[in-house]
Amino acid sequence: MAFYNDLGDSRSLSAQTSALNSSKQASGPETWMPPKNRCAYIGQWVAVTI
Repeated sequence: MAFYNDLGDSRSLSAQTSALNSSKQASGPETWMPPKNRCAYIGQWVAVTI
């Protein structure tokens, strides 16, 4: 959850449709992947969470 709530790092902001946002909830790449730009998502997730 902290990944998408970190307003101090622009990489953590990722606009999604409400349906995608509902399906993601607080999951990371181990349980949820966006339908597009997966490599970018993983790179941003790692950069912010580590």
